[in-house]
Amino acid sequence: MAIDAGKTLALLTKYGADAVFRVYETSSYDPTSGKRTMGTATEYTHKVVEERRQDQVPGWADMVLYVSPSGMEFVPAVLMEVVYAGKTWVVVMVKPTAFKGQTVLYELAVKAVA
Repeated sequence: MAIDAGKTLALLTKYGADAVFRVYETSSYDPTSGKRTMGTATEYTHKVVEERRQDQVPGWADMVLYVSPSGMEFVPAVLMEVVYAGKTWVVVMVKPTAFKGQTVLYELAVKAVA
């Protein structure tokens, strides 16, 4: 049985929970202060499933989230913010899974924002 992004979306819709992905189109960096100022965020809601088993979560992350690329208007990226389970997380790793050349699932390692 072949898998595609639509099938992963169906599973995540059935078993997952909402997460809000914040995409910032612009940002600026001030070298004198060392601070980055983000522009206005566009928010996208997608279903995710979490993985908290310590043998599955990299040592530098707090949790792994799985999300389907089906219907996404953006590509998940490192440093992207995700609001999930009442907390804000930052993506520290993106690992796409492909079948026959098509991405069918994204694995996102996330770290809680203090």
